[in-house]
Amino acid sequence: MIDKQKTRNFWEQVAESSTNDESLAGMLTDGDRYISRLRQEGEEQHFISAFNISPATRWLEVGTGGGRWAFFLSDKVKNVVGIDFSKKMIEIANQTLGRNSHHNITFKVAELIEYQSEQKFDVIYFSGMLQYLSDDEVRATLEHSKDLLAQGGYFISRDSVQGKNRVTLYTEHAVIYRTVAEYRDLFRSAGYEQTYNEISYPETRFSTFASKLHTSYKLPYSAAHLIQRILLLVNSMLGDPDWLKKPHHLDALNSDGVRDHRFFRYESIAN
Repeated sequence: MIDKQKTRNFWEQVAESSTNDESLAGMLTDGDRYISRLRQEGEEQHFISAFNISPATRWLEVGTGGGRWAFFLSDKVKNVVGIDFSKKMIEIANQTLGRNSHHNITFKVAELIEYQSEQKFDVIYFSGMLQYLSDDEVRATLEHSKDLLAQGGYFISRDSVQGKNRVTLYTEHAVIYRTVAEYRDLFRSAGYEQTYNEISYPETRFSTFASKLHTSYKLPYSAAHLIQRILLLVNSMLGDPDWLKKPHHLDALNSDGVRDHRFFRYESIAN
């Protein structure tokens, strides 16, 4: 069962641990600056190439966290509204906003299911937050979101998904790692077709090793990244052998499938 208050408490704690480096707020990388930068650069490049972003786009981000996506998008769109149910995350976002000259960003503490706006949005971006909702909550969220979309608008989602079977974890909070097909069916039931589905940042193999080179041995990020890319190339040339996979990776392949992060786009079936 999804306990919303436990989830909120978890993200409040994440926000508190991010006070020394606000740029990482909301990124669950345990403060690893190499992996955080690798992920951020990869996702941003992918985002620009995959989605139609124009200066006229009105953007709503759900689960904005510390606002990294809002700040990235601000000079590319008309305006960005970022909402999050974590008060402390929005405090971080607003503190960063106060130190910058982004005049087209608004951050609000809100849950989407209760959020109302006179403005209609061309894109609603679910920023890694659907996995913290039950299936019924996802359906209710999508029904409410449809009223916030402008004519011809669409959804983008960034989700952690399982390769084969759904996995639900109960720790200090609950999280549901659905399959691609499950998300496709949930959005289809709301009248939206999955029109894009790709891994958001593919270079995850050997990143722990590269991070150690960067942090422990003070190797510049560019050099550590180059070594990681060389290892990826060698792995590919060898045919992705099992002896280069970690035990937990092999276990995942043989059970519920590897978990990865993906970008999705969903467009109205009626359009």
